Amino acid sequence: MKIAIVGGGISGLSTYLFLEQQLAKDERLKDAFDITIFEPHDIPRLGNERADDIPSSGGGYGLAGNGMASLRRLSPTLHDQILRNGFPSPKFVMKSARGWSLGVMPFTDLRGAPPECCVMVLREVFVAALYERIPASVIVQHKVLKVEDGNDQAIIELDNGEILNYDLVVGADGVWSKARCAVLGDKYPPEYRGLFTVAGWVSTDYLPPPAETGPTAHGQTVMTFGPNGFFAYTPYTTGNISANEKHIRGEATLPPGKSAFWWSRSAQEDSKANPDNAELKQELEKRHSLWGDPMILRIIQASEVALKIPTFVMPKVPTWVGQRVVLIGDAAHALPSSSGQGVSQCLEDAEAFANPLAFNLAEVNKEEVDLKTLGTTFAQYIKVRKAHVEKVLDAGNKAGDSSRDLNYVIELAMYGMTWAMLKLFGAFFLKTIMDYDLLAEIEKVKKQSRSN
Repeated sequence: MKIAIVGGGISGLSTYLFLEQQLAKDERLKDAFDITIFEPHDIPRLGNERADDIPSSGGGYGLAGNGMASLRRLSPTLHDQILRNGFPSPKFVMKSARGWSLGVMPFTDLRGAPPECCVMVLREVFVAALYERIPASVIVQHKVLKVEDGNDQAIIELDNGEILNYDLVVGADGVWSKARCAVLGDKYPPEYRGLFTVAGWVSTDYLPPPAETGPTAHGQTVMTFGPNGFFAYTPYTTGNISANEKHIRGEATLPPGKSAFWWSRSAQEDSKANPDNAELKQELEKRHSLWGDPMILRIIQASEVALKIPTFVMPKVPTWVGQRVVLIGDAAHALPSSSGQGVSQCLEDAEAFANPLAFNLAEVNKEEVDLKTLGTTFAQYIKVRKAHVEKVLDAGNKAGDSSRDLNYVIELAMYGMTWAMLKLFGAFFLKTIMDYDLLAEIEKVKKQSRSN
């Protein structure tokens, strides 16, 4: 059976690894599948460098506790590699531009043993860690121009003119997904938010030491909100010290490595704009010059703008599946950065698709995927994932993402609402994530399948 994965980012690579893991559980299935990943870009290989020494061009991720739990189920060694090369951040400290503390947003998953927390990690580090577990022969460096769905087979057209047939196509090709067009046409394009993410790197010498007592104790990822935007910074590696359970729980301060990552927003009317980096830096300096935390201006002045990325999100769509095409990750649901869940939901998608697929193939004793088996798997995947992801989307949208000017009254109202939301909604948002048990939901649909 031939499976194509369109896209070699987090969603595509993790889908391959979860498929490999789940299919290998049945001797009849583990060698019955030919899986190909289509990714036009160069494959990152980091060798033995520490993350501190890697010049990053792709920014960083916050891999939340539920995402780390999914990663541990995929591979404990991969999980530990990311923890070792990232920076555990169990709580985000929220401040106002006027210097007031607004509270903390917890990012821990304490349900399991050991507990999990959010880990800040460079994109290159994470992607390279996934790639090094995948045979080079699996990856085809060509761009997919078109995907067509069908009863008998799905068809892929490559940029070199090749036309290829597959039994199953996994669309993991992001917000501009060609696979999504095969399922939904062009009715649901990604929506531009009118904002660019602007980011850079700075020495951790410029970061203030975290508090040692009180609600914000040991919090080293800091987000500051103001009347004309926000500014955030975090270490992304540790200082050669392995994180222990106290660090994961947010009960101790973990020494940072050499470098920190910062990010902000710039309002831009045109998503295709190419604003000058020096002008963006001047804009940031002007915007934050009167903010209450002088550390922010110091960070901006000590660094250069290294990234500028237009912000797109996906609207809710009626389905993520066709007949032989399934959408995973951002191709199905690009979440706002305010959700803190983008990468973690991609990992959970991959697990939630691969697990039932292998189960259904084993149940029917088949080494090929017919439409009935695919239909059952697709329905289970939708039932396990879609409603939950849309709850996360709604919660992320409530958290807000604006960088437009506010007057004094609205600014103060925003701080009051943020404080209240962190007291009430922060717990609600965490509850939205923590009340969801992915493995239990998967087992539930498998049990229902056995009884039918």
